Amino acid sequence: MRLIKLLGGIVGALLTGSYFYQRSNEMMRAESKSIHTGIKR
Repeated sequence: MRLIKLLGGIVGALLTGSYFYQRSNEMMRAESKSIHTGIKR
């Protein structure tokens, strides 16, 4: 029973971690785009 909870926790952490990683990547891309457009001006 303890092992199942541990595995579930690891899977949940991986899912949330990958989700936040994708979100931060999108934010970084948006910021870099705005920075590039600002330099062009």
